Amino acid sequence: MLRAGVPPDTTPMALRTLVARFTEHVPDVLLELHELTTASQLAKLRAEELDAGLVRHPCDTVGLESSEVVHRRLGVVLPADHRAAGQDVVRLRTLDGSALVIFPREMAPQLYDHMLEACRDNGFLPSAIRHARNPHFVHGLVMSGLGAHLNEAPYDDLPAGLVWRPIDEPRLTWSTSAVWPPVQGGEVIGAFAEAALAGLRSVGHA
Repeated sequence: MLRAGVPPDTTPMALRTLVARFTEHVPDVLLELHELTTASQLAKLRAEELDAGLVRHPCDTVGLESSEVVHRRLGVVLPADHRAAGQDVVRLRTLDGSALVIFPREMAPQLYDHMLEACRDNGFLPSAIRHARNPHFVHGLVMSGLGAHLNEAPYDDLPAGLVWRPIDEPRLTWSTSAVWPPVQGGEVIGAFAEAALAGLRSVGHA
């Protein structure tokens, strides 16, 4: 059995591809997936409660092995009537004064700080920060005019009244890799890493 963590917002298509590829390569190994934040995965990997994980960077992977990092540019989810919604590429500075809806810091502290720093460097100083992790809650807050939300292009249609637009800051990405303790290694970990990267790329990662 391989105990592996994946981010809570991993898409259904990415999970399907991950499981199918893993099973194809090592059919005799049971894959036990756990929905965990980056911070929780790293803690459990170091406590030997997980065998592998799929984490977002930047994060502290000292002492762990890592696969190739796969990057996905972020954009912004806005109400359709927001002043920036008509832009083909949203300049972050045009969001200045809007609130920001973002995942709680404890989920991935270094990534959280990196995202706020990139916003600040581009002239986007949120009037308020609202924390949400469930997509329905996130979309409800944005639809209610309570903030803009940075995320990758949606794999499915957004609710009516919301739009997604690319942004002008290449530093804002989901940068994701498989990680594992050095003592693991071997064919099974290799199969997980390959399957995880295939899953990420199945939804447009590059």
